[in-house]
Amino acid sequence: MSARYRHYLAAIAVVGFAGTALGQVSYPLSQTRNLVVSAAASPYVAPTASALAYTPATPSAYADYIIGMTPGTAGGGYTWFGTNVPSLEMLAFRVTDFTVNTPKTKVIITGGQHADEQHSLYVLQGFVNFLLSADAAAASIRTKADIFVYPQINPEGNWAPNAGKSSGIGFQPEHPTEDMNRFWNVADVPSGTYSRPWSNTIIARDAMRLDTQSTGVGFVFDLHTPGPTQTGKPFIFASATDAASPFGAAITAENRFSFDVDPGETGMLRTWSKTAAAQGGLGAQYAFTPEIHRQSGDAPATYESYGQSLAMALYSALSVNQPEAPATGTEYRIDFHNRLLPGSGWNVITAAMSNSSPTLLDATGVSRGASIALPTLLASTADGWNQAANPLPTWAVLNAADDYLFTQSDTTMLLSGLGANRYYDLELIMARDLNRTTTVTVGENTVAWNEQLHGYQNGDTVLFANVFTGANGQILLSFDIAGTSGAFNALRLVDVTPVSAVPEPASLAVLGLGVVALLPRRRLG
Repeated sequence: MSARYRHYLAAIAVVGFAGTALGQVSYPLSQTRNLVVSAAASPYVAPTASALAYTPATPSAYADYIIGMTPGTAGGGYTWFGTNVPSLEMLAFRVTDFTVNTPKTKVIITGGQHADEQHSLYVLQGFVNFLLSADAAAASIRTKADIFVYPQINPEGNWAPNAGKSSGIGFQPEHPTEDMNRFWNVADVPSGTYSRPWSNTIIARDAMRLDTQSTGVGFVFDLHTPGPTQTGKPFIFASATDAASPFGAAITAENRFSFDVDPGETGMLRTWSKTAAAQGGLGAQYAFTPEIHRQSGDAPATYESYGQSLAMALYSALSVNQPEAPATGTEYRIDFHNRLLPGSGWNVITAAMSNSSPTLLDATGVSRGASIALPTLLASTADGWNQAANPLPTWAVLNAADDYLFTQSDTTMLLSGLGANRYYDLELIMARDLNRTTTVTVGENTVAWNEQLHGYQNGDTVLFANVFTGANGQILLSFDIAGTSGAFNALRLVDVTPVSAVPEPASLAVLGLGVVALLPRRRLG
């Protein structure tokens, strides 16, 4: 038995098993439950996938947000100094703007891992309260991030007394002599069973992996304190790379935190979260361990303000090179270009860009995360458009229609990053030429044209109306080429999603993954 643990047991013997540490700020489990119930009333909060996958045995106001139960004495056979340990719930919830269906950065926030660091839970509360507020920065975060909150990942440690516990031991009745924050690696603590001694770790870790699918995790915040009585300026443990990140620059500029550059020990939540998904981690890009010291006066509002500071730095980091969300009326124009530039507001595609996936800007020059995956394209030597015989639609310009690229085999183009479950009108301009017929399929609709009636100076436009992007936010164009080749002049894409048509979260599963489109309307020049 270590000297640190002997000191720990001696201190507990003084105060018994029915309180929190002497001089420690208290944040009991009941307060965590109240936080979850309060957050659940927000339109920006929903249960996580892990909570939806778990069926609680007992109804409660927070039952929909339970991701698992600790074993307690009944399930694990352990007691706390002869006292039975109850089975306690572990909770989680998701924060985002569910009306914005565009790829978002995933963020994880955890608290309560070390039982005697309860004032860090007020920091988490301040973080959450700001995320749910009407502040413009909070609203921006919700449109760009999908946030998963695990507010108390050591509920048995919170329940049991922890007076005198030395900082650094993640105490829990299952394993009171070890630090919970050294046993997150799958290699050390395998998943798939909730057996002793690390039930808390397994429940929380498996929930995070399920909720995020271990993809797209941008930020992990594991909130701590240096100890229940230490004072001073808060700091953040992070690797050198993470400390130099946009979040690191933003939080440093606020001058409320400093950085302690530390790669972290094996088995820490912070280091595990950055482990690749194939090794059981989350593949997180950045991970931080904020350590908030005891502050003068112990006012909860003071600790909550540090949570707000973390949230504001997250807002700044998310605002760096982040695409705007899709919006009704957004328009993309593409010129398959060989000779004549179409002017501003156009994305110019050349033969040199074959087999790449260039980013698309909307007609106002804003990036919204859209891109197009191109096939092999060849530059044409012929050009010309008979404007008198085939007037162009109002959105097009002669220079866009006047030249084209072509392909000599069946091919596809994939439009991505358009936002999940949105509707677009898609219009193509394709030149006609002798002995060439092109059939294009968008979604479930197929249209054939270029019926060998005229030379390349004449052409068709075709409109596919209300093409549905599906859950993956994509539209696939398939071209079946009959003859020697098929030509592409220009393409226009307009977001026509009615505001009221954006599905609620509960209805997304009903829509499935398929692409649905209304009947196309063909329009000849």
